[in-house]
Amino acid sequence: GDESIGVVAVQLELIMLTTLRKIATTFLLLVLICNGEGGFKTTLTQNGLNYLTSVGMKVLEQQLEGLVIPELKGVVDTPIGKIDWNLQDLALRGFSITQSALQVVPGVGLKAVIVNLNAEMTLNWHYRKVHWPHISDHGSADIRLEGANTVVEVYVSAVNGRPNFRVVGDTVHIDKLHIKLHGGASWLYNIFIDIFSKEIRNAVDNALQKAIPNAIDLGLNKALSTLPVVVRINDHIELNYLFTQNPVFGGNYLSVASKGEFFETAAPSECPANICPQTSSPDVVTGQMMQFILTDYVPNTILYVLNQMHRLQVTIAANQVPSWFPLKFNTYDWRDVIPALYQKWPNQTMQVKLECSVPPHATFHPSGPVVFAMGNLQLDIVQSNNLVPAFVLGGNASVSASVKLSGQDLYVQIGYLDALFHIETSQIGIFNTDPLNKYINMLFSQGLVPIANIFLQEPIRLPTVKGVTFNNPSLGWGNDYLYISTDITYQPSQDEMSIPMRID
Repeated sequence: GDESIGVVAVQLELIMLTTLRKIATTFLLLVLICNGEGGFKTTLTQNGLNYLTSVGMKVLEQQLEGLVIPELKGVVDTPIGKIDWNLQDLALRGFSITQSALQVVPGVGLKAVIVNLNAEMTLNWHYRKVHWPHISDHGSADIRLEGANTVVEVYVSAVNGRPNFRVVGDTVHIDKLHIKLHGGASWLYNIFIDIFSKEIRNAVDNALQKAIPNAIDLGLNKALSTLPVVVRINDHIELNYLFTQNPVFGGNYLSVASKGEFFETAAPSECPANICPQTSSPDVVTGQMMQFILTDYVPNTILYVLNQMHRLQVTIAANQVPSWFPLKFNTYDWRDVIPALYQKWPNQTMQVKLECSVPPHATFHPSGPVVFAMGNLQLDIVQSNNLVPAFVLGGNASVSASVKLSGQDLYVQIGYLDALFHIETSQIGIFNTDPLNKYINMLFSQGLVPIANIFLQEPIRLPTVKGVTFNNPSLGWGNDYLYISTDITYQPSQDEMSIPMRID
């Protein structure tokens, strides 16, 4: 009887760890973009831990129902002599957990606590006396396990940029074990119960010392080793989210950090610190289960990459001027705006080239984000398919952005603020740039910004795993960071609800 419960405890531990592996993997997939010396941070609060634990325990109860446990056997001295004994057909049913918790251990990792494991179990027992006369007997048993407690401490760290789990302590305590034997000689029952209890408890201790670390090393760490640390955005750009430091364990939250930096696939190079400065952000913003925190380091890395790839420049030829623009790209139309230009090149076709002189810089504020860009506007005269420089203006432009959250999708749109340009070099002398700035602002606000917003219509889906739904998500801004706070529900798939019901 007691022995059977010991075997149950081993099996419960193994399956509990399998379930915790699924919970942890789910969490890390949900979180894999976040904090520290990188640009992303994801925090799971105690509310989130409590919810994932409740889901995990329901999964665990279903997994254990009908569990078959391997045969147990041994040889032992008894008042009737030395006997061979074995327990067969061990099956678990009616499993329930009345109390459980997944706790943060500051500076260490996670502690899984399961209190009041209750279950029923059946088995068949048999013994045979080793020496003559070889008497033997057999029967069955019904067992009730009550108030079993399990505590597992797991150290979580970053190894080569990937998450790593290692068990640093585990304990199991069985509070009450009720055994009812059937068949055989009833006067031997107390002897058998005493024998089985001692043997099985030793077996449980030895099994757990091996099973728990193996379950972590071969289960969770093997699964996490397959997680990608680089995501390809397109054929030319990729996002790196290697872990930059060990997870942060606060008193009631767990925060995971990753790099969050964009690179050019063909020629990856680190964004210089003066262009992409690291900024800090809080670990916890609200009391909701999960928070994604994105610093302005991330958009600055993509702006750096785009500038390095010469994607932040545009050339507008005369035949590309939109119909709504009041002036054609001919010096005649610009005679009142820049008289000297018409005087030097009358009735000549023009071409304009806009490009950033340095990567644009994004800054997040409580009121929202602002992107500031410095660049040049070069106007050329087209003569016999040759370009003749007329002047170069230097200046700056700024745009705002709005970010909306719908379910698990982010929608981004930019809004134009203003631009101001001045003369850098000129082949027509000094001229008043105020009238020209008016048309530059019109071109930006009514042309370039709306075109950019067309490309931004596709939403950006937040990384989650199948079965996870956001509930009551909210979005907000702080100094240098954007946060998304949400509660979640998780519906495990059938594959996650079922694991092999036997461990040999």
